[in-house]
Amino acid sequence: MKTNLIKKLSIASGMLAASMFSVNTLAGEMITLDFDSGFLKSDVVVGPDTFLGVDSNPIFGNTTAGNTIAGHDTYTFFDWDRSLTPTPSAFSSLKVENFSGLMLDTDIINTPVTLQLFTQVNNVIPRALEWDVGIINQLKINTVIADTAFNNIHFKETINSSPCADGSPSGLVCDDIYTVNDISAVIPVYVNGTHAKIRIWVDPVDPVVCNDNGATLDCFTPEEVPGTTQIAVKAELIAIPEPGVLALIGLGLVGLGFGRRKRS
Repeated sequence: MKTNLIKKLSIASGMLAASMFSVNTLAGEMITLDFDSGFLKSDVVVGPDTFLGVDSNPIFGNTTAGNTIAGHDTYTFFDWDRSLTPTPSAFSSLKVENFSGLMLDTDIINTPVTLQLFTQVNNVIPRALEWDVGIINQLKINTVIADTAFNNIHFKETINSSPCADGSPSGLVCDDIYTVNDISAVIPVYVNGTHAKIRIWVDPVDPVVCNDNGATLDCFTPEEVPGTTQIAVKAELIAIPEPGVLALIGLGLVGLGFGRRKRS
């Protein structure tokens, strides 16, 4: 079923994966959110999972350096596919932007702010290919690191011929596909004398369409010459009634990632 994720209040796919925040309750007159992320430059092994770096894949070309996060060098931009002959004049690309100094307080209840924005430029590439790349995400709340997590983005470049495979909603020029996890994200807080929660979710900007498969989502990005699509991660402060406070504090499950795919 095709789903507009912003309508699903309990869903935060893509950037969020299951890990525990170091704090469940925060107090203060105002909350500041700082978000930083980047595509991994080199492979990172965490437990049984391997998160691939941009430099490990020969199809990736130009890059833009990002910050060093938790000791790991990152990129904020890369493009592909430069292995074609003859070399095309334009390439598909993916860029991530992060936002800091975002203020949440009880004067701006239910007012979304953007933590992270992915922009893909989609040029027609005359072959099918798939790739994975690791991303590291870090969220700070009131300047304190709340969570750092690694995840993989999986991307499928489709053949542009009819009929389109994988349930693409477009016609002759077939959409490309991100595969991402379908995970909720809620952070209980106490701000300015009010019990509330920070909700974090993914907002695929039109014309991105996502099919909800339960555990995962397939997000289709239209391909034009070129086409530009965006997927945002947003947060907002929501007031909660007093009877729900204790249940919410017991929840406290939030994490950061984009399309987690376990690898051995």
